[in-house]
Amino acid sequence: MSRTTPKLPIARGSAVPTLHITDDDWKRIESAYGHELGDALRQDVLEVTEKYLEWAGPEVTAQALAGAVSRAQDIRKAILQLHRMVFGVKKELRDADAYVRSLLRNHLSLSMRNGRCGFQQSVLDLYKSVLPACDAALRKLEAEADQGFRSGDAWKIWVRGLTKVLDKAGLPVSVRKDSDKSKADEPSPFAALVRELQACLPESLRRSYAPRPDAQSNIALSSAIALARHRGTKAAETVPNKPRRTLPRKSKPAP
Repeated sequence: MSRTTPKLPIARGSAVPTLHITDDDWKRIESAYGHELGDALRQDVLEVTEKYLEWAGPEVTAQALAGAVSRAQDIRKAILQLHRMVFGVKKELRDADAYVRSLLRNHLSLSMRNGRCGFQQSVLDLYKSVLPACDAALRKLEAEADQGFRSGDAWKIWVRGLTKVLDKAGLPVSVRKDSDKSKADEPSPFAALVRELQACLPESLRRSYAPRPDAQSNIALSSAIALARHRGTKAAETVPNKPRRTLPRKSKPAP
């Protein structure tokens, strides 16, 4: 089984698609589901679906964790190199080094500290603080390897959110298993609802979707729904209020 490339737990925001479900769309969704939803339940479904649209963007734009690891390693190498450059002076360059340090010290208004040139002491302070900070950052990045955005997670959260609001309303949320292939031409009501809701979403955000469903596509969608629900009780009820791990956009560059 292929391993998903770890991503960062943050991402710059992307434009959230506008969700527009017409009255005709609702009639089509309810017809496929076999149950009327009512205004209040329609609103609940809309809210859960809008949250999915908010999460789906950062999930795609989140960069690979490897980039952050490489960046932390580069900063660590740079501070080590600076320390070696300042303190590892060759004997034949000591006079030149002393004169350059005096120029730097005067320009930066640094005085002697701890019996050492103020410039050298500043570099040493930086070295002693930044080096362990880089090591701590690298340890945290290693620990976060499975905590970043993962492709498909937003869709799974959406399915669990729909399951929760419909189940609370006493409406059917079960899906048929792969073994029920004799009935696959007619998907379970919940799978049919998800399929018709997906028809209202941008194509890039649809999962296991076929515009002209057949037995195979019904089985694929039902399997995807079952997989989305295959989590612990608390996780299965999680419907986020917003993409918590998204960096705000500054002007309008880049969930």
